[in-house]
Order: sequence, then structure tokens, then C-alpha cells
Amino acid sequence: MEAKPRSSTKFSVTLRINWKLLLAGLFLLPMLIRLGFWQLERGEEKRLLQADIQQQQALPALPTPDFSQLQSIDRLRYRFIETTGHFDPSRYWLVDNKVLQGKVGYEVIAPFVDIHGAVLLVNRGWIEAPPLREHLPAVTIPKGLLSVRGRLNLAEPNSMIREVEQQSDQWPIRIQQLNIPRAEQQLGREVFDWALQLQPDSPAALTVMWRDVNVSVAKHQGYALQWFAMSGALLIALLFANTNLSDIFSNNNKSGAVFHER
Repeated sequence: MEAKPRSSTKFSVTLRINWKLLLAGLFLLPMLIRLGFWQLERGEEKRLLQADIQQQQALPALPTPDFSQLQSIDRLRYRFIETTGHFDPSRYWLVDNKVLQGKVGYEVIAPFVDIHGAVLLVNRGWIEAPPLREHLPAVTIPKGLLSVRGRLNLAEPNSMIREVEQQSDQWPIRIQQLNIPRAEQQLGREVFDWALQLQPDSPAALTVMWRDVNVSVAKHQGYALQWFAMSGALLIALLFANTNLSDIFSNNNKSGAVFHER
């Protein structure tokens, strides 16, 4: 008996517009794509920042600078300096809500008077907070003349942090962030515009682990990939929701099953 030729069914893609889903998808799709490119832009900014930091820190340290002259130097940020002077014996600030390796603590910022008489605010690093909120950590202040080494960084107030001014004249003063004008008022004298972040091997350094960026370049790229994947998934979902593609795939699967049984 002559075998009958296997019948083939041709399917064509037709539109079945679901306007609500289509409009919602067209509204979300460019947003997802834009978020992906925004993460790539943020990653590039972080890459350039890290390159700038490495370039600055590769320069030789400025030895015992006169800070009145440093005011006019461009590109001070992240530049290493070495300076000699003494710490204020009784006054310092505790920057609140600093977490290191899962532990809550403070960053200790102390006024440092250099040999030229200029006042520099030195961030000595992190110290763990006592169990009770009303207790403050005991911080030892080095005495006498000493040389410290660190990198300069801008004290840029974060507008998202609401600072509640402490009215007490008792030192140390607990703060939410460093604010140079307010520090000048509390000290009663002018201070240098840049803060010095001590190096781990510098005298007077506490626990020092400076974070230059909160999110790495690789993480930004990973976030971008997620947004692009979501936009791709949304595009595929829109195609299936507004065409007969799901019926075509369903019929193909059924046809394959029938041929297999024969």
C-alpha cells in the first residue's frame, strides 16, 4: 500500500492587539531600558573615579604643607599629605551610624593644629560603639608633637541627612556628618576646607577601612544586565500577548505529538 504523504499545516502570525497590555508594556519598556543604561553610566562614573583616585594616590605625598597655600591648589582630593603638629587635647566629634563588618560604631574626627598654626580636621577612623546609646566610646587622644599621614578628602554634607544640632557644650560632640562651617562655630576658629583621612600605619589611626565607592563597577554592570533582561522578557511577553504566537506553538506541539504516535 502506498504511504500517504504527511500533511503539513502552515501557520501565519496575526495580530491580536490587547490595548491595555500593549500600552502598559510600551510605557514600561523604555523605562526598563533607560534604567539599564543608567546603571552602565553609573558604572562608568565609578570606573573613572577609581582611576582618578589611583592617579592621585600614585603622586608623592606633600610633606608638611602650608595649608594657606594648599587652598589654591587644584585636584587636592585623595592626595596624600604628611603633616606635623598636635591634636586638640579635649575636643573631637563622633560621626554616628558608621557600620563596619556588621558592628555599629563611630568615626572619630579630631582637630589637628599643624606647625604653621592651621587647624585640620583629621578623621582617625572607626571605633565600636558601647552597647548603650547614652554611653560614648572612650577615645585616647595622642599627646605631644607627632607626624601623621593620610589623604585629603572633601567634607561634603549630604542633604538627605537631617542634622540635629547638639546644644550641649560637652565634648565629644555626636554628629550625623561632618560640616565644616558648623565645626568652625563649635571650635571658635577657622579650619582647613579638607578633611584628612589617616592611613592605617599613621600615628593616631584607629580602625581604618575607607570606602571610595558604595557600589562597585561590576555590580552596576550586573544591575544593568538585570534591567536589560527584564526589558527583553517584557518584549517577548508583549509579542505573545498581542499575536497568535502562543496558538502556533501550541498547534505545533500537538501536531508533533500526533505524528509521533503514528
